[in-house]
Formats: sequence, structure tokens, C-alpha cells
Amino acid sequence: MDRCMEISESEKKALDVMENPKRVTREDVETLQGESLQNCQLLDDISFLLEEETAVTCPDIDQELQYFHRKRQYKILKRRVIEWSIAIGAVAALFISGIFLLDREPEVSSATVVEVADSTNIVLEADLSPQEVILDVEDAGQQHETYSLKEIEKTPVAQTATVHTKEINYLDKNEEQEEVNTQIHTLSIPRGQMFKIVLSDGTEVFLNAGSRLAYPTKFVRKERIVTLEGEAYFKVAKDKDHPFIVKTGTVETRVLGTEFNVSSYSASDVHVTLIEGSVQVDASGSSKVIVPGQDLCIREDGSMTVEEVDLHSYMYWRDGYFYFDNLPLVDVLKSIGCWYNVGVEFRNTEAMGCKVHFLSERFQGLEHTLTLLNRMEKADIRLEGNTLVVD
Repeated sequence: MDRCMEISESEKKALDVMENPKRVTREDVETLQGESLQNCQLLDDISFLLEEETAVTCPDIDQELQYFHRKRQYKILKRRVIEWSIAIGAVAALFISGIFLLDREPEVSSATVVEVADSTNIVLEADLSPQEVILDVEDAGQQHETYSLKEIEKTPVAQTATVHTKEINYLDKNEEQEEVNTQIHTLSIPRGQMFKIVLSDGTEVFLNAGSRLAYPTKFVRKERIVTLEGEAYFKVAKDKDHPFIVKTGTVETRVLGTEFNVSSYSASDVHVTLIEGSVQVDASGSSKVIVPGQDLCIREDGSMTVEEVDLHSYMYWRDGYFYFDNLPLVDVLKSIGCWYNVGVEFRNTEAMGCKVHFLSERFQGLEHTLTLLNRMEKADIRLEGNTLVVD
């Protein structure tokens, strides 16, 4: 691009913060607050110039930014200093996905895909079964009963928990459970929904779409053990005498009190991401301790790799957003397909490893999400029946 733009010192500072969100301080935020409208206008101006110069349609950054801030403004004001950086990081993600990617060559990764007999690349299939929240109850005699969310309030489960539309709370009735036998409950969340569980010790668990958690109605043993399939965000109540353990297949994550995210949709690709505190992960005879800002990936063979990650993508899903920072398109579409319960088929296999930055509100609907994805011009993505087809 031949055209040059002169920017002020405050604008340079805003751009520097966006490019280095992990180093932002409260002083930086307070300085930029008074200039935020001016700096947002700068981004809009840059977007317009790039579109004019390259004849490429940019994503509607202004509209997405409005959606984002309207939903999160109140929560951001109440959070700790560290989460100011998260808010700015989200703006940076919009900026990157809407502008910088237009000038970037596609990056190719070695993403694992599912090869099927007809040589197509179907990485996800739609689930045609009824999509509803299901609670399985197992008592001491190993008798099983299964209830839908609508039925729970009319069953004995109501003695152990308070049920809301998107939450089940065992802490409220913890003291009443002295006379109730401890049961094992397994809550299954369908695609397209999220759910919150407050366990009897006060631990909060946010379950993502297509996930399942098994847990006791009251913790009575030395260790607090739960079993996860899928993805969940944990805010563990502190109790140094009773470690909290999350089991996912052959992987165990052990904590005393902390916040972390576990993703285990596939046994061959389990991720434990630490937000704050400390966790120890055991798998196949090996053990690792990770610190905040690190993601531990455990492969099917038991091998472990640790890397520094952008925590935003591991936190924003529970607030209703897709947030992907430099991830392969195949992983992005698998997550999107799981949420909207549609299959994903790559006919253009070269597009599978293209790295993308992407932010969108999940509840805006599939059509809205597809529009934003296609504006990045990484591939042609369309809906055929109940399958996303990538050409």
C-alpha cells in the first residue's frame, strides 16, 4: 500500500496495547478510556482505507464491536485488573480478523482430520437425536433413572438440587442432604446449549455444548472427583484438605482451588488450560504442573506439550462468543458445527490448515456466523442440508 497515514501519540499507544495485550496495565487502560471513541474511529478509518485500496470487503467491525461491548460491559467493570487485558485483547482480535488478515498469506498447519472411505474429509457429523438436557441419576444400589430438564423439579432430584433454566445448584440444599443418600448425577448438555452446575462444595462448572459431567450430589470422600466428556470451565472452591480432581479418560487434573478449562471432546486431543492458580495433570504415568497462561495438550499416546496461549479463546465461550486466535480453520469449523449441530465437510482440503482470527456472537445464528467467516475469504463456506461444505 502506497498511502501513508500520520497518527498521534495516543493512537500509537492504542495500537501498541492492541498488539501487546498481555503487557497492559491499569494505567494504560485509564489513559485510553478518555480516547476510546477517537481510537475506535481510527480503526474504522483504517478499515475503510484498506477496503478502498484492496477492493476487498472487510468484516463489519463496528457492528461486531457494538455487540461485544453491549453484552460484556457490566461484567468487565466488575472483574480484576488482569481482565482489562482480556477486554482489550478482544478488540485486538476484531482488529486482526477484520484488517490484518487481508494482507496475510494463508498459514498451513498439520491439523488432524478424519479420513473416510469415499476420500472426502468429513470432520464432524450432525447429531440427529433429540437435543435436550438430560440428567442420569445413579443411587447407591446402582439403579439408574433418566430425566429431562423439564421433569427434574417433579422428581426426587428436587431434594438434592435447585433447578433453573440454565443452572442446577446443589449448594443451596447441601445442608439438607444429611438425610439423603449421596447419588451420582450425570448431566448431558446437547449441541447449541451451555449449562452451569454449582456443586455441593460451591465449585462452579460451566459445561459447553455436547458435553457431559458426572459428579456426586455431595462430596463425602477425601478427594472431590468428577468425570468430564467434552469441555468445561471450572471455578473450584478452595479446600486444601480435599483436592479437586477432574477425570477425562486416562487424564487426571488435580487442583486445590483455581480456575481452568478442560477440553476433551476427543481422547486423542485433550487440553487443560490454566486461568489462575496451579494444577497438576497426570496421564499415562507422566505428570506436569502448569502455570496461568499455559495450555497442556495430551495426545492419545500420553505425550504432553505445554505452550503459552491466548486465554481469551478459553474463556469467552461461556459468555456466548466464538473466539479463535490463530487456529486452523478445521478446528474453528468443528467448534462452530458442534454449537449449531451441523456437519462439516472439507472438499477444499488445502483450506483445513489455514490459520484464522475470528470473533462472533454465538447466539446471532449460523447465517450471521457464515457471513463473517466468508468475508475473510479463506474459503467458500456454505450450508448444504445440515452440513457446512468448504470449497
